[in-house]
Amino acid sequence: MEIVNGYTSGWLIFSVSLAVIPFAASRMLYAKRNDTRITSSKVALALVWFLMFPNIPYLFTKGRYLLGYCGSSSPWELCGNSWEIGFFFLHALVGVPLMYFSIREMATFLQKKWKTIDHWRLAVVMLFVSAAVLPIGLYGRFNSWNLFNQGTDILSQISSYLQNHGMSEVVGWFAVYLIAYASTHYFVLSTARRFPSQTS
Repeated sequence: MEIVNGYTSGWLIFSVSLAVIPFAASRMLYAKRNDTRITSSKVALALVWFLMFPNIPYLFTKGRYLLGYCGSSSPWELCGNSWEIGFFFLHALVGVPLMYFSIREMATFLQKKWKTIDHWRLAVVMLFVSAAVLPIGLYGRFNSWNLFNQGTDILSQISSYLQNHGMSEVVGWFAVYLIAYASTHYFVLSTARRFPSQTS
C-alpha cells in the first residue's frame, strides 16, 4: 500500500526492521553481560550489531525524502499533504531510542571484558562510522550485507562521493547523530533523577 510520495508501507516496515535487528543483537548480548567467556554466538551477535548498527541512525534521514518533492524556489511553502511532515518525522524519531539504548547496552556488555570502553567512546566511534557510510545507502543504495558481494563497488562509491562532496555531509550527519545521542542521554538522566522509583 502506498503511504506517501510513492513509498509503500512495506518499505517503511522494512527500514524499521533493519534498525530493530542490531537493537535486538545488543539486547541479547546485554543479557549475557555477566558471562565473560568469548563464544561463537557472542562474536556472531557482535558482528551483526556492528554491521547493521548504521541502519538505526539511517532512519534519521527519512525526512529528507520530502525535500526531493519540494521545489527549491519556494522553501517556506508546504509541499504535498500537511501530515507527511509529521509522518516522516515520527518515522525518523524511532531511531533515537533504538540508537541510544543499543549503544548503552553494547557498551555495558563490552565493559565486562574491556574496562576502558564506555558508552561515550563507543557512541563517538559508531556514530562516526554510521555517518561515514551514510552516502553508501543514500546514493549507492547499498546495505551492510553488500560488503560481502559488492565490496569493490562500495569502495568505488565512497571514493567517488568523497571526491565530489568531501567530508562536509559526513561531519554534518555525525553532529546530528551525536547531538541526538547526548540529548537522549541527558533526558534519561534527568528522568531517572526526577522519578527514581519508576526508572530504577
